Amino acid sequence: MGCRFGVFDVRTSSFALRLGAPAEADERGGESESGTEELAMSRIGYGYGSECHLLRWMGRHRKQLNAEVTRALRLDVIGLDWVDFSFNPSRTWADEEVKGVDFLRGEKDWDGYDAAWRAYWPDPDSGHPLRQRIHSWDAIGRISLRGGASEWLLVEAKAHEKEFLGYPTTACQAGGDSLTTIVRALTETADHMGVPHDAVESTWLGVGCYQVANRFATLNFLLNRARPPQPARLLFLYFTHDSHANWRCPSSASEWRKLIAGMYARMSIPRNHGLADRTHYLFLDVAPGARMSRSR
Repeated sequence: MGCRFGVFDVRTSSFALRLGAPAEADERGGESESGTEELAMSRIGYGYGSECHLLRWMGRHRKQLNAEVTRALRLDVIGLDWVDFSFNPSRTWADEEVKGVDFLRGEKDWDGYDAAWRAYWPDPDSGHPLRQRIHSWDAIGRISLRGGASEWLLVEAKAHEKEFLGYPTTACQAGGDSLTTIVRALTETADHMGVPHDAVESTWLGVGCYQVANRFATLNFLLNRARPPQPARLLFLYFTHDSHANWRCPSSASEWRKLIAGMYARMSIPRNHGLADRTHYLFLDVAPGARMSRSR
């Protein structure tokens, strides 16, 4: 079967033909916060979009993906394992992404991490995999390093401009105590990154910026709030040569870097911010037979 002719819409249980143009549904979904509600699993692009491509790379090109991730990290990695998603029979795809810091549930200090996370972020049902209204991850990895150390790898993937910009749904929509808690966590994160406080409410809560901000906030929690700290890294994965008909699909790492630089300028994130040594970028080409683009 050709892979660029339709998109399955979970909410209507229908398959929409896509002859030259995508269905109206956004394949990647979006977020609305009281924490965050992510609908990424609900509309997977049929042959396009980051979730489709990540599933293909993880399912059919796992060794190649692991090699590229290892190269992007620039660490002495001897092993990379990926955390399985939970099952959710209520969804057409029957899967549920890993949410919040649920990947810490296997740690012996989970109760302490859970309590600290709930105080840090409005996630009262932390640990329940089928909950909504909290940010979820495209993938979670566990890196094994030579010498015996291990670290978490938090992955956020994008394939075209709409996913990156988050239009129109990825602004924070929290209010009341939840908003107060989120702003406090983002402000603490901004401090560690060397970002002025006024950027938090002026841009970090806005469309597109908010998703980036809450990813950095989770990394900040693991490194600076969790006790004992949980070594972790954040990997932004950008696919090139996606095939979305209505949105620009970068064809090179340099195109993605321009978009990233523009976003970081809006958010007042300096190039050498305080979490930069634990933030990584990988650019993978989805075109058949194409070589992977550069990573750093």
